Amino acid sequence: MRLRISGLFRGLADRIDPPLRLRPQEKLQLQDLLSLPGGERLDWRSLDQGEVRVRYRATDAVWGDVEGNGNLIDLREHVRRMCVAAREIGQFAQGDGWGDVAHNLRLAYALTDLFADTDVDGLSMWCNPVADYESADSELAAKHLAATIVFTFVWTAWESLIDVMGAGVVGKGAKGRDIVVRLASGEMPHFRAVLFNAFALDYGQVDFAHRDMRRLLDMGSLPGIAAEYLRQFRNRVIHGDVQKPEPGDWGDSSKYRADEDPHLRRFHTNIRLLLLLLQIIARSLVDRGTHLESWLEYPRDGKSALEQLHCAERWYDGEPEMDLNSWP
Repeated sequence: MRLRISGLFRGLADRIDPPLRLRPQEKLQLQDLLSLPGGERLDWRSLDQGEVRVRYRATDAVWGDVEGNGNLIDLREHVRRMCVAAREIGQFAQGDGWGDVAHNLRLAYALTDLFADTDVDGLSMWCNPVADYESADSELAAKHLAATIVFTFVWTAWESLIDVMGAGVVGKGAKGRDIVVRLASGEMPHFRAVLFNAFALDYGQVDFAHRDMRRLLDMGSLPGIAAEYLRQFRNRVIHGDVQKPEPGDWGDSSKYRADEDPHLRRFHTNIRLLLLLLQIIARSLVDRGTHLESWLEYPRDGKSALEQLHCAERWYDGEPEMDLNSWP
């Protein structure tokens, strides 16, 4: 049993921040370690250095820096800023739904880890290759679940914001799309890059032939196109069409990394895109001259603050970000 577990985790490393350090006189039995939450993720190499580390967290893919865009803040910080902004806007804006927007963003932000075990038949203890596969599949399942949960709560925040705008006869996704087309104006830095990255990651799944998508493409409204795409993606998620993929490889010699899987990366990018749509509508509802300060060092004009909320530093390049027709 000990040999099988050692082989299962050999060569893999991640972290606990900070790692658990053991005093020389302390001894932990194997069963003690396995009984800890996430015990199956232990990196056994770290024990030789007197530390206990785990190989991964379920939220590594959804919260990690998978975009490689230094102009954007960390995604979890993006969620936090939009949460406190919604809470602050709710203190003076019309409509009583801002608390629901902040509540759902707070729940999305709150997720830091979860655990999954896909070995429903309990075969891992009898076969090393099966144990290797189930280890990789459980990691992918945990990260898929975490990404789905975060996306779902951010989508619920989006629907809550649409409720602030008043009831409608069409679905909230379609209504939000039509509202953002009407209200979008000015700049939203990096919006175009995030949208096109989403399309690249979801290649072949976007229904560009849908009548509303064709209408928005003709209009050249990138926010409208983004909202229609996210409506389609969310419908695929809730109807079971966005399923956890199989791990690309497993075992000691595997070079497959779940965090690099396009399936998980598109959740990250779509959450970012959804937050930008929230900012576009929120900005339109803030009166000129109103100041926001919840996430800032000092109060700033609300419209400008919401426009730059996701930027690592103040950004302006003079290029229209939300008009498809302006693309060279």
